[in-house]
Amino acid sequence: MFLVNDGQIRNESNNEVISNLLRKGWVETTPPVHNPSIQNEPVWSGSDWLITDKYPNQQSVLARLSQIRWQKESAGITVGEQPVSTLREEMAIWQGMLLDMTLRPGATTSFEYKPRGGANVTLSAQQVQRVYMCFAWYVAACFATERQIALQIGTLTNEQVLAMAENDATWPQRAFTWEVPE
Repeated sequence: MFLVNDGQIRNESNNEVISNLLRKGWVETTPPVHNPSIQNEPVWSGSDWLITDKYPNQQSVLARLSQIRWQKESAGITVGEQPVSTLREEMAIWQGMLLDMTLRPGATTSFEYKPRGGANVTLSAQQVQRVYMCFAWYVAACFATERQIALQIGTLTNEQVLAMAENDATWPQRAFTWEVPE
């Protein structure tokens, strides 16, 4: 329990101490509710509780937005029922398979792939192409979404911009089918 008296604050949990302080004129105070994802913990100023933004300016909002985009971008996708890591180093695996198909047309009709934490699977050349298309589209779409959200800075409050960025519905789809859309 927080108690204040003449600008001083104490955080006490002992009931005997609390009762004694209340008899001496100390008054209970409760920190205001804050949003921990965008606000710092409330701080006693000597006369009132203050809450400051974690992201008080455009640069800090852009830095947080970049972190959120990376979390979304690297969260992975599924193509059909196949999980696919979208970490940057994984792109080289798919590019290598496509390069093999290009340099040796018809020589390779299937590819072994082992998703992170999964079992080996065999993918056809068409499936490899589809995974690469979905992977590349998804990563590009994450950067485009980050750019669109960043355009809202100054139009919306920092809190609104970050709430938009935290909302999964703001970001591109993560599930794809094996069929290529017409």
